[in-house]
Amino acid sequence: MQITSLIVAEGMCPDIHLTLGSVKELSMEIVVVDIGMNKQVRKMITTEYPAIVWQEMEKPEYVELIRQKTFQLASCPWIMLLDPDEYISPGLVTFIKQTNEDQTSSYFRFPRQNYIFGKWIAHSRWWPDYQIRLFKKDSINWPTTLHAQPTLIGNGYLVGAFEDEKLEMNASAIVHHNYTNVTQYLEKAIRYARVEAEGMNATDEQYTIVDACKKATGEFISRFFSDRGYRDGVHGFALAILQMFYSLLVYLFFWEKNGYPPSSQVQIMKAVKQLFVTTSKETYYWLHRSKLVKGMEGVVTRVKARVM
Repeated sequence: MQITSLIVAEGMCPDIHLTLGSVKELSMEIVVVDIGMNKQVRKMITTEYPAIVWQEMEKPEYVELIRQKTFQLASCPWIMLLDPDEYISPGLVTFIKQTNEDQTSSYFRFPRQNYIFGKWIAHSRWWPDYQIRLFKKDSINWPTTLHAQPTLIGNGYLVGAFEDEKLEMNASAIVHHNYTNVTQYLEKAIRYARVEAEGMNATDEQYTIVDACKKATGEFISRFFSDRGYRDGVHGFALAILQMFYSLLVYLFFWEKNGYPPSSQVQIMKAVKQLFVTTSKETYYWLHRSKLVKGMEGVVTRVKARVM
């Protein structure tokens, strides 16, 4: 399998040596697209990997704007797409090396392990977080909208994700050193929420304060309870709250871009009910159903009496 490994990089890229080292044995070519990389870091990488093909592009607001364009920089028929905070696990390297080039698949979906605030997040929809990262160059079309999924041609192959959390270090997966601190999460959330709000505004999409609170409630309940975020401890709770906050942030930017239009008192009260009363009811339901908290019957009964 003739592979070009393609990496779009900016800033300090503290993990890019792991990225490059993980694809070194797989790649006939490594292309790094520089959209504002630290010059000293680039110099060190060039010394260690003199065969890297460097391409410079103007930094986009978000990477999907240039995804498809970067594919044309690859000279091999297959592309391995990685971010500079990702690397391929040894097990996945072995799997790819053993893959027959004549097999019928034109793209592969790999599980991705997200390490956030220093911990692997094994639940709350952060695992297995399947990503299409190895594909034939002519089999994919990547839209330019934020967080868009590509349009694909041909058959795909899904690499299975393990169920046993004890196998964390033995996964055949992409390893993603995601958010390292809360500030980094919030900075990116503000940037992405603003872009998402602009996209909604451009399509004249209607998005009310009630819609935003429904989405926020759904984010917390689904991530923390139905997707078992509680198993990730405080990390799972924090991420469920942050994802909930992101939904509200999108609405606030949407509201701002539309000139801060008023909502009726009825709409505002519906939003408050959704955010606090409905969330409390659903929390009670999950606590009761899952028997997650022992010795809390009295507390739960008082919560139920207040909100029912």
